[in-house]
Amino acid sequence: MAYEISISKRIDNTGRAELSLRLRLGKVDQQASTHLFVNPQHLRWENYVSSKGRKSKRLVLKTSRLKTDEVQHTDEVKKQLDDMLEFIDNNLQQVGANNVGKGWLAQQIDDFINPHDDEVDSDESEPKQLSFFDLFDIFLEKREISQGKKNQYKVFRRILQRYEMYKQLLDPKFKLSLDTLDGNGIEEIGDYIKKEYKLRRLMRAVNLGRVVRIQ
Repeated sequence: MAYEISISKRIDNTGRAELSLRLRLGKVDQQASTHLFVNPQHLRWENYVSSKGRKSKRLVLKTSRLKTDEVQHTDEVKKQLDDMLEFIDNNLQQVGANNVGKGWLAQQIDDFINPHDDEVDSDESEPKQLSFFDLFDIFLEKREISQGKKNQYKVFRRILQRYEMYKQLLDPKFKLSLDTLDGNGIEEIGDYIKKEYKLRRLMRAVNLGRVVRIQ
């Protein structure tokens, strides 16, 4: 599959331009806004050879050892874009390319930026029992931190969601809770994160068709 990033005409009040993402896979060809903004000067064209042996160019985000505020912002965008692509990849593998309908890419990006738990029917007379992720969202809402830090917390939230799904493969009733976050639980999450990183690197090595490279 191939992802390509480009610059849209949308500019924020700091002069940063919005990144646009394009997905091409077989008959699927969709483009959508990422809602991620970067300084255009932090983008460059890079030569590469496609999986079909064709020479081409792609737009990539560049970095610098001099960590100015703008460079740090670009680094944060790189991490968010990388996580966004993984999120889309995982969902695409679940539904299959033949089931990708109109507007699918835009919906995936929206779900990535605004994660929500599946709704369940319950008796309105009974108060809703807050889940671990409900409490996480409340904490994040009340926490007075920069948007960049909030985005980092959201990335970690998605990691914890994937950890919960991983645990549910062995125990369908497993739910992440404050009770499970004891010493052993935290150590197990740390081990999972290490394994997940290796799996992600392996998937990227196998997925030769990906066009976007996050340096």
